[in-house]
Amino acid sequence: MVDPDADMCNVKNSTEIRGRSRWGVVASVLAAATVVCTVGPFASSQWVHPRGLFSLMTVAALTCVLMATVVISLADRREMAEVGLLGTMLMAASVMPLVHGLVTPDVLFDSTEAFRTSAFLALPIAIVSGLPLLAPHSWFGRWAARHWRDWTLLSLLGVFVLASIVVFFPDLITTPGPRHAVTIAVTVVGVVALSSLSMRQMRLFDLGRRPANLFASISLMAIAVMGITPLISDPYTVASWWTHVVGSLGVIGACLALAVARRLSPSAHDVLAPVLTRDPLVAFELGLSPVIHGFVADLEAKDVITRDHVIRTGELAMWVGERFRLSAPELRDLGLAAMLHDVGKVRVPDEILKKPARLTV
Repeated sequence: MVDPDADMCNVKNSTEIRGRSRWGVVASVLAAATVVCTVGPFASSQWVHPRGLFSLMTVAALTCVLMATVVISLADRREMAEVGLLGTMLMAASVMPLVHGLVTPDVLFDSTEAFRTSAFLALPIAIVSGLPLLAPHSWFGRWAARHWRDWTLLSLLGVFVLASIVVFFPDLITTPGPRHAVTIAVTVVGVVALSSLSMRQMRLFDLGRRPANLFASISLMAIAVMGITPLISDPYTVASWWTHVVGSLGVIGACLALAVARRLSPSAHDVLAPVLTRDPLVAFELGLSPVIHGFVADLEAKDVITRDHVIRTGELAMWVGERFRLSAPELRDLGLAAMLHDVGKVRVPDEILKKPARLTV
């Protein structure tokens, strides 16, 4: 006799394994290609083309800035804190590369400190802007989730002020050389932080199994490649061109993935707005099927109080599951079961549910 539940579980596990396999393959390819470009036989090859680098970085970074703006706007309309914080980080990761392109030597500017400074600061600034995502359960992470618009405003204000200083006073800020211990430490911290955020997106993929989250995870790994740019002394080597191109594609890919993964119908958003503003339930929505959306919408039409109750129950169940370190499939199933515990009330008449006296036979 075939067990449908076992078959469904096998499908879920198969999907999760395939997703992690793809992530592992892409991450390995990115790492291997970066190593080859940095220390391989063609590492010393150069393509000295200032105007090419200027065009690549300004066009790519402007595209990234516009797309990050769309992501933040989407988060603002849909009340999605995590999306807004990720959009803020991606915007911060785009502004300094834009400055890097603008100050390319021998185009609009002569050779200045700004060219290296902007490359050095790009990833650290992005990491600082995304700090709430790295510690979502801390008091700071919870505060930022509730006040993410304020955090976004403060972060981007600081980013644009710093970028303006670098552009208008190009020799004011100096940074350590490629082989300096500080440069190496900053690079390692940045790459580790981006890898952590990439794994967080993989966890969302495990919960919701949406390809967009897998794509976002891979894109964040591509942005991490950009983090090694300060370790490269010559801006026109193969390694330098590689990090510039891959980093730009990573930001664009992450923005596209976020826009797709968080696209909800207005009714679904209205129902799930309380859930989408807090971790880990920002991930829980990604696993809700249209059937669950329909159930919650029907429950809202019948009794808003019960609707709010099942959402709170799902939220509390997810928090407990997180504390017990349940796996992603277990966490998702727990949240779904908690939300469906009152499914029978959709079809029970109000004269029974709301009867003030004892029920009769």
